[in-house]
Amino acid sequence: TAGLIGLNLNGELSTSEKRFSPEFIKQLSISPTIGFLRMDIGDHYPRYSKFVMSGSKVRGISFLMNPKNFIFGMTGGRVRVGGADKDGEYRREAYGMQLGMKSKKFELITKFSRLNDLSSKIDSIFVPQESLTAGISTKIKLPGKIKIQGEAGYSFHTRDKTAEKLDSALSYKGFELGDIGLSPRLSSRVDYAYNYNIYIPVKFFQFVYQKDFIGPGFQTLGTPYLKNDIQKDLYRANINLFKGKFYSSVIYLTQKNNLNSELTNQTVMDNYSVSTRIRPFQYFSINGRFSTLSREKKDSLQSYTYDKNAFSITPEFKFKTGELNHRMSMTYGSSISEYNNDEFKTINFRARYVGSMDNGYSINADMNKNDYGKTVRNYMTIGATKKFNQKGNISANLGFGDKTESTISAFMILPWKFRMNTSFSYFRMSRYSFRYRINIVRNF
Repeated sequence: TAGLIGLNLNGELSTSEKRFSPEFIKQLSISPTIGFLRMDIGDHYPRYSKFVMSGSKVRGISFLMNPKNFIFGMTGGRVRVGGADKDGEYRREAYGMQLGMKSKKFELITKFSRLNDLSSKIDSIFVPQESLTAGISTKIKLPGKIKIQGEAGYSFHTRDKTAEKLDSALSYKGFELGDIGLSPRLSSRVDYAYNYNIYIPVKFFQFVYQKDFIGPGFQTLGTPYLKNDIQKDLYRANINLFKGKFYSSVIYLTQKNNLNSELTNQTVMDNYSVSTRIRPFQYFSINGRFSTLSREKKDSLQSYTYDKNAFSITPEFKFKTGELNHRMSMTYGSSISEYNNDEFKTINFRARYVGSMDNGYSINADMNKNDYGKTVRNYMTIGATKKFNQKGNISANLGFGDKTESTISAFMILPWKFRMNTSFSYFRMSRYSFRYRINIVRNF
């Protein structure tokens, strides 16, 4: 049985870091694969599901076994979180397990995660928490290329570890949590979440329906920034005619947020969009898009309505002169927004050019103008790239104007089959800052 061992070294140094102290070595991992067994040792991102664990960088070990139709995997380690003591410590324990079966037409996997913060200080800016979440995911392929897939999660136990102490301290002084406006998020909660989508193709036509629901009390520490109390329905229809010369997509999205809370913004949103691409000739195509958005927000203090209509059109040309291949596109977009009966208009223009040659040289230029009525932003980027056959490439992009970012990046094949990606960026936000990134990979 063939084996594969990978070495991944990922570093970043930035002066714009605010929340966490900078980590120069952001990822160091080894990923051996032997037959049906794969392991990740060091810094890695386990992907169970968004309701159980996904997007959290774990410093530890994971393995996944997939012999024939059987799946079994486990994760153990710590997650980096911020706090008042030392920013960015790896002090959140993370454990996960998945077990199930998988074939070409059917998949069913159960998943679990347990995360626990080791600190329990009441006076810390960082709020220590713990969670226990279970989930299930499935995929089904039916005749006619119809696909159904979905996942669900159940938060057995998610709470602020200081809530009990804080509640006791306030009760001793004659208060309750609700009396001072604290959210019930401090106490233990049990809730569920799910999503599923159905894909139905019929010759040149495809239809997709997607449903998302996240309960008001659902939380998992395994997925950062996952918002709860959401109900979302998405309908999408695609049509593709004349061997790709005509393509159109229609999308309708309706979403409701925070309907079970009177303390935060209750939002109801409806969004329609139509995108069309016409390519009558090999060297010419035109893309157009129209969308309309309606949003209403309200809470205990205020409410507002927001409506927006927008459209854009992009013609694109491709042609060749001598050894130089040209690609040019221009985008014109306009939007009208209405906020509580006040109207705002925005006009956007973008022109882009890319020229490339067979010897590996290429140049690019990108010009943007955004007119917001009272303010106008103009910025431009020009760059060049050189490819060295199988040995890598190097590119440089310089930014000018209101949005400035200049970058030099390179990909190289090093001795002993090491591969390196590196980049240096110099940009302006509230001040001039720089960011340096390096990634080195070696497969054995």
